[in-house]
Amino acid sequence: MNEQIMIISNKQWYELIDRITKIEESINSSDKNAKCDELLTSKEVVRILGISDKTWQNYRNKGIIPFSQIGRKIYVRKEDLERYICEHRISERREI
Repeated sequence: MNEQIMIISNKQWYELIDRITKIEESINSSDKNAKCDELLTSKEVVRILGISDKTWQNYRNKGIIPFSQIGRKIYVRKEDLERYICEHRISERREI
């Protein structure tokens, strides 16, 4: 293998190090945000939506709201529930 030596100025070296540091910070920040997804339990979802346990079961069976299941426990990302609520928003109705 033919190795080559590259010469760069101190200024270029420190700019490169600075860019690498910023990229690393950005990646670490993204990882923290991904880990901080707030999870809701089935009880919380039922309470927030004002629905019965049976209706919540039907929603899960039909795949209406994404969820995760670990053992017998059901979890919903708060972001997914908020998206569902926003998608089902009924705008103001005006009388003619």
